[in-house]
Amino acid sequence: MGTASKILILAGMAALTASFVLGFFFAQERAKAAQANRYLVMAHVGGLIGGTMLLALTIAVGYSNLGSGLETLAAALIAGGSLALVAKDTLNWQQGVTDEFKQHPALQTKVGIASVVAMSAGLLVLVIGVLSAALG
Repeated sequence: MGTASKILILAGMAALTASFVLGFFFAQERAKAAQANRYLVMAHVGGLIGGTMLLALTIAVGYSNLGSGLETLAAALIAGGSLALVAKDTLNWQQGVTDEFKQHPALQTKVGIASVVAMSAGLLVLVIGVLSAALG
């Protein structure tokens, strides 16, 4: 198993673990109120979706015909970006943010932008590797 797959598996498990832990806080909030903080929900669900995505991308890495260095870079960008989104939403929840697009919390805005750029770049590299293998 290559380094890129290991990165994706470790990050996927980290995201799923974070989601599981956040699920306890989600349950506590729901026991007290009809609705939980939207960013707690987003962090919890984002960890589930992101973790599953990261684990599934190990298949794409195995299929890609790029060099291991590019695959590792792509995996690191996607993994880092995915985990950063969970961290951003967790910070929003902890700081009581109700609408990050109106309130513009400085740190979370920067983390959100960086994570989207990182994931997009990593995914682009991996898509090129998969398409190259499929068409070549």
